[in-house]
Amino acid sequence: MRTLAFPASFNPATGVIDASNIAGFSPAQTLAIIDATGAGRPTLYDPQTPGRGFASVAGSVMTLDYDASGLSADDTILIFWDDGMSTGDQLVALAAALSPANIVATLAGLSPTLLYPLLSALVASAPDLGADGSVPAIGDPMVDLSGFLVKSR
Repeated sequence: MRTLAFPASFNPATGVIDASNIAGFSPAQTLAIIDATGAGRPTLYDPQTPGRGFASVAGSVMTLDYDASGLSADDTILIFWDDGMSTGDQLVALAAALSPANIVATLAGLSPTLLYPLLSALVASAPDLGADGSVPAIGDPMVDLSGFLVKSR
């Protein structure tokens, strides 16, 4: 997914940008680097434009091809990069976290002092059987004879 980050430092005299403060950052995933406060908001890095690449890379420290000597170390530098996760990847991770198996595993790990009040609240929120013995509508929660919270069918 496209991500915006601010590097730890920028040295315009040497053209060095230190992005070691950005978790998971890889210079290979850089889409663009812009000086947001410099005169004319120059693009310092653009992989498609000659003279706007990297002269060298060491870890998360990049030396620009661009002559940044006219800029200021106090300028706001914006790094646009792709963290490798698409929106779909994030949705899959969210779905996995909310999966019944993960919820059961999480509940199983709770201590009884936390689990019992939670289960009591869940049971209290489940509808009772009707006076005539009817069950809730299809898909509504209910407690079965074993004491498990289930969906009616």
